[in-house]
This record gives sequence, C-alpha cells and structure tokens, in this order.
Amino acid sequence: CSLVSISYQLQESIFRDKMNYNEAHNPYKKAFLAADEIDCSELKSSSLARRGVTFIQQQKPIDAIQYLEGALLTIDDLDFPYLKGYIFQALSEAYAMVQRSDQSQKNIDLAEQVLANRNNVIESSNCQLNTTSIIAQRGVNSVLLQDYARALDLLNSGLHTYAPSLLRGRARLIAQKAEASYG
Repeated sequence: CSLVSISYQLQESIFRDKMNYNEAHNPYKKAFLAADEIDCSELKSSSLARRGVTFIQQQKPIDAIQYLEGALLTIDDLDFPYLKGYIFQALSEAYAMVQRSDQSQKNIDLAEQVLANRNNVIESSNCQLNTTSIIAQRGVNSVLLQDYARALDLLNSGLHTYAPSLLRGRARLIAQKAEASYG
C-alpha cells in the first residue's frame, strides 16, 4: 500500500505540474486512503501536504492552510524533518498569500530550523528541503507581502544557486522577480 500511495502522489504531482488541478486532487485522495489503510502517518501527511501545495498553486490559500496544518498534525510528534520542513515552507507561502506576515515568517523560520537540525532519517515521502529553496521561498513570500526590495535580493540569491535543471521552479522565481521589479 505504501507504493500505491506514493504512486498516486506522483500522479497528482504530474497533473499539478501540468496545471490540470481538477484532475490533480483525485489521486491525492486515493494516496491518503492507501496510506490510511496501512496507518502510515508519514504518507498520510505527505498526501495532505502535497494537496495543500496544489491549493497554493490554484491561488486558494485558505484551503492550502487547512491541508498543510492537517499534515503537520498527522506527524506532530514524529521525526520527519524533510517532510516537516516542506510543510513549513508551504505554510509560509500560504500565510503570505493571505497577508499574515507574522505567520509566514514564523513558518519559514521553522523550515530553516528543521534544515539546520535535520538528521539522517530516511523518509518515504521524498520531500526536498535545502538552503536554496528556503532563500527562494523567502523571496516569493516577500513579493506576496509587497516587500519588493527585499524580494529582489532574495530572489537573485535564490536564482544564483537554484539548479538549472529545475525549469518550472526557476521560471516561477523569474516571474516573481519580474513582479517584484514592477511592484
């Protein structure tokens, strides 16, 4: 069942990357059910978190916050630093979208703390977190919070170290940089 859950999450990510959001939510529901069947908190949480990220991309931050907070609650006392960092990072953006700068800052700081204190736990959820993504996220959040001067500095730093092969992510940062420039 864990392989089934991960497969559904991958399927949803493909739909999300193609911006086919209506199709994207169905595989996550199935991923959650498969993870629930084997009572795997990590995979239940990652299903909720990735669905939350889909809501962010749909410009539905309230729905995103609901799913991301649920994802955190699912693994509250468990040791999944990359997954928790991924959730905190996404929450920071969702809160920035609704102009709650204190909550946004708190969550990106928590993501950075997780990154600094991570261990060698092997996670099935395959969530990624690194310094570059934290810097870039701070830039995106600054754009959303209309702090354009700070956003430009952070986005330039993020783009400087962002992997060239991650085209969609780089394109998003360039778009955010353009918005900050004209903001």
